[in-house]
Amino acid sequence: MSVEVVSRPMTQAEFGELAWLSDAGPAPVKTAFGNWLVATAALSLLMALLSMGAGWLARTLFGVGAWVDEYASFAVLAGAAAIALGCAVHAWRQARRLGRLRAASRAAYRADMQAGTVNEESYEFSECKPLAEPEHGGLVYLLKIDAGRCLAVYDYDSMRIAIDGGDPSSSPMTPSCCATLRRAPVSGYVFSLEFFGAAFGKAVQGELPAEVGNWPEHGEVWAVPWNDIERRLDGA
Repeated sequence: MSVEVVSRPMTQAEFGELAWLSDAGPAPVKTAFGNWLVATAALSLLMALLSMGAGWLARTLFGVGAWVDEYASFAVLAGAAAIALGCAVHAWRQARRLGRLRAASRAAYRADMQAGTVNEESYEFSECKPLAEPEHGGLVYLLKIDAGRCLAVYDYDSMRIAIDGGDPSSSPMTPSCCATLRRAPVSGYVFSLEFFGAAFGKAVQGELPAEVGNWPEHGEVWAVPWNDIERRLDGA
């Protein structure tokens, strides 16, 4: 059997991890306000520099009078007000979206805590495709379960190593033919993943294409034909 799932009681450590996740992260309003402040300041500064540059060019090339400076000051103030208003509308929409996403995540984590169980998933893999993650340069493994499914595993240690300028393949994670994954049943949160058995090679066979949509998340069982994955990679 390539996949076997067994439910067991949740440990105190796992319960605590979910409790932390359900409360972690800044409030959506605080996040949106911070983004609004940074965007407003940056865009206002850019507009002020452009206005000053335009005024200097007008005086230098066309010899216009000091009224240009007065007009430029008014334009900067009006533009800054418009930018602040536009960024505020965007931040409000962002806060609403973040609030909905956070509420849904909290509800899922709390449902897992209430259920008090963890799924231990045992896998056997026949093939592995190590791919380069394009944004950070780390490694992503697609592990073949059968002809129509694979497990996606993101090696976050390799991404941190790549960001620091090191060799991603020096990460301690080694994909192998067998693995045990511990997952919360409602939220799908992955507590841990352990490989054992014969190891696969870690030589990169391609790059995870950034422009191809619907790539799986870490620990997700991807229901897609293995041949289709190879075609996507070959055509990327």
